[in-house]
Amino acid sequence: MIIDKETLGPKPILAKGKYPDNFYSKENYCAPEVWLGVLEGENGERLNKNVRNKYYPKVNSKHIAKTPLHAIRWAIQEYTEEGDTILDPFAGSGTTAVEAFAQNRNFIGIEYEFFDEVLAPTLKPFAENDSNLYMIMQGDAEQKLKVVQDESCALVNFSNPYPDGGDHTKGIGADNKLEYKKKGNSGLMKSNQQYWDKMKAIQDLSCKKLIKGGFAIFVIKDMMKNKEVYQLHKKLADLMPDYMEHIGTVALDHYPRSLFMNTYEKFYGVRPPLEQVCPIFRKIRSAS
Repeated sequence: MIIDKETLGPKPILAKGKYPDNFYSKENYCAPEVWLGVLEGENGERLNKNVRNKYYPKVNSKHIAKTPLHAIRWAIQEYTEEGDTILDPFAGSGTTAVEAFAQNRNFIGIEYEFFDEVLAPTLKPFAENDSNLYMIMQGDAEQKLKVVQDESCALVNFSNPYPDGGDHTKGIGADNKLEYKKKGNSGLMKSNQQYWDKMKAIQDLSCKKLIKGGFAIFVIKDMMKNKEVYQLHKKLADLMPDYMEHIGTVALDHYPRSLFMNTYEKFYGVRPPLEQVCPIFRKIRSAS
């Protein structure tokens, strides 16, 4: 199967709009002063998984937590140039890779769990007919990142695997044909120190791969039910090395609405205007 870049329709994604009424603003990563806007299409349309599914092979449906295409598409358009290299240490269903190919960027990706069943088949129709360079590796990102050259990437997408937030996550992937949370997956570490130590190690290594002035974005829904909204994002963002500076946060609509947003209504008494927030960091100096 040959899928050309026009099929993907890499149309511009914009960050616009005022700070939402009733939005949770106490955490520093969600405060009004760092607000960059809501992501939407150039004609004002709010994008969602239905839009994403039009552009990707059906093999992606086997993955339980596909990254929204518009968040990573916007980051690539906003912070990189053609020929730059994009890094994704949790490559998952291949969203970052496909968006990199569609916009003439190179790609480096690592996937522990869904490599053979999802990532490799997703990339095959693009990579075989594309002149851009790519490298995908299967295994533990903490180990595989060591072969990636330092200061060689312009953007890293952290779509971190979910920690086990409690009883409500036990059924995740239960109806999926693929085994979810297989032995060794960091999601099995629950919300304990082992999980956060692993994430910090991977984030530290990934940020070393960024050029000075390079960017990192977190694209992950917060599924930490019965905790404060945005707790997962805050915990992960707080682990970033000190040479990575938080420069702003974007948000997006993305249904079906997640457990994260159900907790918002519980705590604050109103339906949330958004489902997902994505903090962005810039590398202000070298790691050494």
